[in-house]
Amino acid sequence: MPEILLALRNSPMIVAHCDLDLRYTWLFNPHPDFNPESSIGKRDDELALNNGTINLMKLKRDVIKEGKPIKRKICFPLSSGEHCYFVFGEPLYNDKKEIVGVVTALWT
Repeated sequence: MPEILLALRNSPMIVAHCDLDLRYTWLFNPHPDFNPESSIGKRDDELALNNGTINLMKLKRDVIKEGKPIKRKICFPLSSGEHCYFVFGEPLYNDKKEIVGVVTALWT
């Protein structure tokens, strides 16, 4: 399993979980602009307010509303310039098969 984490850490992929209020509950390999520890419990618009975070929050709301996976291209203004990611969102379920949040994966 450590090899998988090493491969993910060295890939241009960000993986995150959020709850139904769109607050981060887990974050792996974020862009250097974001600290995973201080991002937990916050929404995207509390970390940065721009078209990218607004569109990311819309994708997450759509995943929850539709109850199915969604993929979109979203661009974010970051300290190193604009970065565009392919964003995949999928419902996150509990043991009772109820949607409790969204898992997202972003890659360039």
